Amino acid sequence: MLPSSTMEHARRHAAASLIVLAGGTSRRMGRPKQLLPVPGGTLIEHVCRSLAPDFRETLVVGGDEGNPDRARAVPDLPGPRSPLLGIYSGLLSCRTDLAFVLACDMPFVPRELAQLVLAAAHGADVAVPMARGHHEPLCAAYRRTALPAMERALARGTLKLTELFDVLRVRRIPECGVRGVDPTLHAFVNLNTSQDLAQWTRDGTACGATLRRPLPLAQGRPVRT
Repeated sequence: MLPSSTMEHARRHAAASLIVLAGGTSRRMGRPKQLLPVPGGTLIEHVCRSLAPDFRETLVVGGDEGNPDRARAVPDLPGPRSPLLGIYSGLLSCRTDLAFVLACDMPFVPRELAQLVLAAAHGADVAVPMARGHHEPLCAAYRRTALPAMERALARGTLKLTELFDVLRVRRIPECGVRGVDPTLHAFVNLNTSQDLAQWTRDGTACGATLRRPLPLAQGRPVRT
């Protein structure tokens, strides 16, 4: 786990953007996930309200309805919809060098995890948590230095984030470090179905929701620590 002094430095001095990806098709849910009613408002409002105070700006990529007033809407650039395209679109539009990227259907991410990931991004293009031996790239930090590699990948028709990691400086946050701020790994649970939503709104738990299918390991370029 990163030392507390590093975490405090990130908390006080990180000039980072929050990028929330809201451009998914929501086939299993049957309606736009960002507009789902949850305690205190909509899902996108909950996610932004939970994390936005720690960031210089908040961008919602791909969602053109129901965005919080202080969030900036960013359309997906032309091309096949994918998380890579959403991240690329958000990074191009953000006003900071570093951004924390989160899928809008992951409402259980604690602020401490976001700060841990940001702190780990020092000297790297990407900082990504590990859980159960896999990357969690939709709860990760990306730097604008990754944009050229993203552009080349999209031009080739490559949409897999793991292939992108092969050519970037990637710092992986070990699961033991993640569990230091999120012991149950609930941060990586996402809402996929109406049943998932009903359980959360009924009793506030994530037990009925499902873990996002993790991406397999990619080698990545080494990062000096």
